[in-house]
Amino acid sequence: MGAQFACSQTAVNENDPQWQNSLDINIPSFTISAAGKILFKDAQFNIAHGRRYGLVGPNGKGKSTLLKMIASNDLILPPRVDYLYVEQEVQADDTPAVDAVLKADKLRWGLLEEEKTLTEAIDSGDEDPKKFSRLQEVLDELNTIGAAGAEAKARRILFGLGFDGEMQTKVRDVKCLGFYSLCECVLQ
Repeated sequence: MGAQFACSQTAVNENDPQWQNSLDINIPSFTISAAGKILFKDAQFNIAHGRRYGLVGPNGKGKSTLLKMIASNDLILPPRVDYLYVEQEVQADDTPAVDAVLKADKLRWGLLEEEKTLTEAIDSGDEDPKKFSRLQEVLDELNTIGAAGAEAKARRILFGLGFDGEMQTKVRDVKCLGFYSLCECVLQ
């Protein structure tokens, strides 16, 4: 995550079939520091599959840093555990929850918008070879980041947070505090 952050945890045998297939998170000990300040020291991190959790605490105590360490794979979780880190809070509007989560992936969303613009230009008769080349680059990058599976992943995560299929797609006001953690969401 950068020179200002440090993260260590209990050794993980990534070849252990039990760990590879685990849906639970069990880290007996981890330490995270930011800019020389210890945020977590020899802390335990346990999350049981199927339960919902929220991260609550004063500002500056490491909630976001912990989530960033997970998202950057500095804190290693079993490969079957789905997680999604969304950096910003979502403003209340008429965006369905699944779309709000998908739009939060700025890289993917930007590439999709660029693909749409390039495709429209090409379909309208623009034969600029640079546009064809860039479109291929965009499509390759979307493939590399697994963009095609993003919606299914977002839906699995939302379902795990208690959003059934109707709640995920119905246009309703979504008021979320700390939505970036996907832990505490309320549909109005």
